Amino acid sequence: MKHLKIRFVEHVNDDPNSESEFLIQTKSFIGIWKYITYTIDMGYGSVCNYYSNSDKNKLLDEVLEKHFETTRKFVVIEEHPLIKIY
Repeated sequence: MKHLKIRFVEHVNDDPNSESEFLIQTKSFIGIWKYITYTIDMGYGSVCNYYSNSDKNKLLDEVLEKHFETTRKFVVIEEHPLIKIY
């Protein structure tokens, strides 16, 4: 089983009617927190984007499926405290 240390970063919007957005970070083997990203290659250049969603569980499922190519059944997840950015 893969052991995964993650934490969520919540970006709170200025508009009170809009939902906040969650990003996800993982801890590297040297102890640095890094955002989990995906790359879109367009042939003449590439763009790197963060995985983001307004729901933490959907974000975690998306990252496990697309980035790590596994499900929650085969991963031990250690979740660290949330960070809020205003």
